[in-house]
Amino acid sequence: MINVTITRLILWIVVALWVVLASFTVAEAKQVSSVVQHLNILASKEFAGRKADSDGYRKAQQYIFAALENDLPTFNHHFSFDYGFSEHVGQNIYAVKKGNVFADKFIVITAHYDHLGTKGGKVYYGADDNASGVSVLLELAHYFAHQYTRYSMVFLATDAEEKGMHGAKAFLNDAVIDPNQIVLNVNLDMLGYGKKQRELIIAGTKPFPFLKPIVNSANKSVPVPFRFQETVQSNVVSTKKQRIQLLRSSDHYPFYLQDIPFLMVTGENHHRYHTDKDKADKIDPMFFEKANNSVNRLVVALDQFLITI
Repeated sequence: MINVTITRLILWIVVALWVVLASFTVAEAKQVSSVVQHLNILASKEFAGRKADSDGYRKAQQYIFAALENDLPTFNHHFSFDYGFSEHVGQNIYAVKKGNVFADKFIVITAHYDHLGTKGGKVYYGADDNASGVSVLLELAHYFAHQYTRYSMVFLATDAEEKGMHGAKAFLNDAVIDPNQIVLNVNLDMLGYGKKQRELIIAGTKPFPFLKPIVNSANKSVPVPFRFQETVQSNVVSTKKQRIQLLRSSDHYPFYLQDIPFLMVTGENHHRYHTDKDKADKIDPMFFEKANNSVNRLVVALDQFLITI
């Protein structure tokens, strides 16, 4: 009788554990799949390539603001900039999560939401560039809103990157967050493909080598590892095999110019870049979900191990 009771108890424990683990798996799957949903919406025909001053651009702004506001205090930052022979108006969107230890020190996570719009009747959807980065940004905000973090975090969807990184420049120049209080920028730009769908490229550890051990720590547990690389192959056909210097390639550069450490997470250049073929259905959802998880764990490691003075 005792053996039967023990057997039943063990069976009950096994079943209970299975139910708990299954519930975690289902919850995680739902959370991960939402990143693909963000991608599909932001790179949809309705959003029409998110070119400045277009209906699709405004729909993207509303979508991003609503997604961030669902979890965190969210704000618009309006700015003006010169481009060509005229002045333009841009709009950054950002949410703030207060840190539990260093409330006055900020990790700023950026991803630009603007793209090229339509040309010659063709929609330049901008799925990889950069609906992918914004989608991961929204997932990070949702996750960290409910977590203990040492540092405060800013989730910043920047505007006008395609026209010269004007959103990132204005955010710093207008001191929306005092640049002296920003300890790190993590910039997400083109995460849909990675490096042959096996790795993500990470730049920034050459000028800021103290960040490399933290990335190495994250690499021990991520589904898609980070490869240290400071250049990528240009997608332009060239006998010289031109390389793009990642340092100056995206919104992390204005942070670098103000002596703020950065990490850029990206992928290889590809033939769909800045064409109407950059569509959401060209991105492998399984890889993208894994990439999202890897970036999440990277930011967890940065918050946990980053040491500032």
